[in-house]
Amino acid sequence: MKIAEDRKKILIVVDYFKPGFKGGGPIRSLSNMIDHCRSHFDFYVLTRDRDFREAAPYPKIRTNEWLEKYNCSILYLTPKNQNFKSLRKILNENSFELIYLNSFFSLLSIKSIILRRLGKISNKPFLIAFRGEFASSALGTSKLKFIKKMIFIHLSRMTGLYRGILWHATNETERVRLASFFRGRIFVAPNLPPRHILGRERDQDYIEKKPQEARFVFISRISVVKNLDYALEVLREIKGSIFFDVYGTIEDRKYWAKCERLIAEAPANLRINYHGSVPNEEVVRTIRKYQYFLFPTRGENFGHAILESLAAGRPVVISDQTPWRDLEQKKVGWDISLSDRQAFVGILQRCLDMNQSEYNELLRNVRAYYYHIRNNSEAVKQTVSMMENVLSQSAPPNT
Repeated sequence: MKIAEDRKKILIVVDYFKPGFKGGGPIRSLSNMIDHCRSHFDFYVLTRDRDFREAAPYPKIRTNEWLEKYNCSILYLTPKNQNFKSLRKILNENSFELIYLNSFFSLLSIKSIILRRLGKISNKPFLIAFRGEFASSALGTSKLKFIKKMIFIHLSRMTGLYRGILWHATNETERVRLASFFRGRIFVAPNLPPRHILGRERDQDYIEKKPQEARFVFISRISVVKNLDYALEVLREIKGSIFFDVYGTIEDRKYWAKCERLIAEAPANLRINYHGSVPNEEVVRTIRKYQYFLFPTRGENFGHAILESLAAGRPVVISDQTPWRDLEQKKVGWDISLSDRQAFVGILQRCLDMNQSEYNELLRNVRAYYYHIRNNSEAVKQTVSMMENVLSQSAPPNT
């Protein structure tokens, strides 16, 4: 493996990475960060050898050895090598100057932190991105999960397991939430947009829009937090011809059964289809087949699918539980309180009733807004600055 000598080496530890896509937003967050920042740092990724809830490993990928892929070096670990002994060896090799853990509750992250606490890892800074895991919507997906997570948080605080750890929040709301659970220095740097969007053919911006007709799409993991059942319920109240297609990995089978019942009970004017998972590189191209992206999520620390809808040139109808706010004022969509169900219904009816001229104006606004976001270099500077600041820290004692 070629090792550059002139750049700092950052080891990223994450459960799922490319070519996987069922693990959700962290895959895209890290891939985008690597693409934007690889001229400043050398990135190494330690990850599992299979996608979320997959029994089989990725095909045609060598495991348990470093590979050069996706603008970084990657080590795909088989299950038997995800133990303390293997992790200790990897975390101490190659003179990594920063260990960047992605997820507070991941077993790979927890094992890495335990090794650090026991003094088995050479003294270096550890940075944890908790990816919205402390949001109330993420902690409370079920009573049992909530209790288990709170017990672990309580025990880790009592034992000082995370003493001296540095934290990465993607916005001020996350920073405040994290500070209510743990002490320590918190760096704030936003998630980054893709450097390049696959499937973004500009000559396909136009799409026909007839009044009293609309095609909506939902792309996300099928779980309580993503709130698909809310979308199915509010769409029932709309008058007109509605097509609603759903894409995503089924994470919660019990919850999906509830959604299936709602689909079976849908009125005749509402046609719903589930199409399974869609690879990350196909998301933008898929969204472009529809007129609106509908996503009444209970909470997102970023919401990559929202950005991808904007990249596809399509307006969004989302909840107000994401960083994407004041969309109506920007004339690119709507962010609506989940507690105001009638407001949701009213906006969806407005989408349905919109004529071609009104819709074309909306598309022009979305296109301009997306290019403004994509060309904003300040977010990249914040991320590079965060990494440089963390690397300049004197590594705190392990114990």
